[in-house]
Amino acid sequence: MDPESTLTIGQLAEKTGFKASAIRYYESIGVLPRPSRESGQRRYDSQMVERLGMFDAAQQAGFSLEEIGSLFRSSDQGQVSTELR
Repeated sequence: MDPESTLTIGQLAEKTGFKASAIRYYESIGVLPRPSRESGQRRYDSQMVERLGMFDAAQQAGFSLEEIGSLFRSSDQGQVSTELR
C-alpha cells in the first residue's frame, strides 16, 4: 500500500468519529481486520472509512459486536451468514 494514499489510525479516527483506542480494540477482538503496517505504523485504505460507517450503523441498529464481526467476515468471504438469517 502506498503510504500517501492510506490513513494513519489518527486520521481514520478523525474522519470517522471513532477513538483510535476503540479502533485498536475492535481489531484486537477480530471485529475489524488487522491493517497493514508501514514502518510499524497502522495504515488503512479508504474502504475502512466506509466499513466504520457500516459498523456505526450496525451498532445503532442494536447489533452486538459478535454479530457485527460475523456480518463483516461473511461479507469479506462473499457469503451471507446463516447465524443472522
